[in-house]
Amino acid sequence: MGDSDIDILLKMGFWVQVSPVISNDKQMWNCELYKKTKKTWGSYKVKSFKTPNKCYDWALSILIKNN
Repeated sequence: MGDSDIDILLKMGFWVQVSPVISNDKQMWNCELYKKTKKTWGSYKVKSFKTPNKCYDWALSILIKNN
């Protein structure tokens, strides 16, 4: 993710966090989408996927719907 991508996310008031997790003895990727409120950042949506690519695809679809 480049600087311009980061600037766009922050301007929109969103942040995407992708982390590896173990679920039922399988490696998964947890995607958490944060939304900025007036005072703080809060968890907006969370979903797990088999690959980090799927996480970012899902997050992008949410961001497009909210733009």
